[in-house]
Amino acid sequence: MDRPGGSRLERVLADFAEQHGVVSRAREQLRALSVTALSRDGAVQVTVDADGRAAGIRFVGQPFRDMTAPQLGGSVMDALTTARSEVETRTTAVLATAGFRLPPSGPRCRWTARPRTPRPRTGAVSCASPRGGDGPRSRP
Repeated sequence: MDRPGGSRLERVLADFAEQHGVVSRAREQLRALSVTALSRDGAVQVTVDADGRAAGIRFVGQPFRDMTAPQLGGSVMDALTTARSEVETRTTAVLATAGFRLPPSGPRCRWTARPRTPRPRTGAVSCASPRGGDGPRSRP
């Protein structure tokens, strides 16, 4: 004969196992996340990983040869910004699907070189609105 407490514990454990599976799948999706974007002028293609770090830059065709350094730099930044924005969109979708509640357009977390208050560690997470709005940032 089942005790009422035992069946409740079984339900809690089953719920935990289900949620653990959801979180594990989300973690794997985020680990595998990679986005490639093309600059508006079509001269540069940039691939970023789930953290928004550039994993590859490719110059498409020959147009880049006729570009000035500032133009080429602008194309790289354009593709990088587009890819980072898409990573952020996909990350938000994965987390939302996993049941994480995210602020509608809340602050982004970023690594800062120095903590806001003195601490013995060298880096800290600061959840403040980004200045430039250029997507996820990495540790210094």
